[in-house]
Amino acid sequence: MIEINEKLKVFTSYLQQEQQTSRKMVLENAQKKCEALESAALQKIEIEKKNINLRAKKVLERDRSRMIGEGRQEANDSFLCLYKDLTDDFIDMLLRNCRNLIDEPSYQTYLKGCVQKLPEIFNNEKGLSLYINEEDAEVIKAELKNLPGNVKVTIHPLSEKERGGFVAEDSNRRIHYDCTLRNLVRVNEKLIGQHLQDLLENREENRDDR
Repeated sequence: MIEINEKLKVFTSYLQQEQQTSRKMVLENAQKKCEALESAALQKIEIEKKNINLRAKKVLERDRSRMIGEGRQEANDSFLCLYKDLTDDFIDMLLRNCRNLIDEPSYQTYLKGCVQKLPEIFNNEKGLSLYINEEDAEVIKAELKNLPGNVKVTIHPLSEKERGGFVAEDSNRRIHYDCTLRNLVRVNEKLIGQHLQDLLENREENRDDR
């Protein structure tokens, strides 16, 4: 009987040890799984953080580029508007002061050159109407005498707004030849604007050098 009790004690002790060993293994496995899950979760969180930061950076760069682009466009529009106003004012100033050119040889050469083209423009038309200013009449009439053929020219006063030069028309008013200073400035407006822009750019470069 004693032997049976001893055997039961030994068996019971063995079972307890087995249970402890099994429980320990279960706990260790559970702990390892938890650590693995925690590690995987941390890695996933780190990846998500990088992705979020990357997306945020792209959004920031996109918004910054958009704002810079809008700012540049706004500045460019403002510059073009100011430049147009400046060009218009410059051309108005030219028109106001171009009558000062009356006594300049270059202006008289311009008038003579326009008169010399009359036969070519009007194909030897015998009757022409010329609208001129009194200040230009002497130069124009003198040059008319040098034209070939017998052209009858009727002189009329030119509007003051044309600033100088002359306008020629045939007898039927089908051909209109505009050599006024106002028209000369108008057809060369683009060239004048480019020259003004060059002057402004040179002025800015000289300012930067200082």
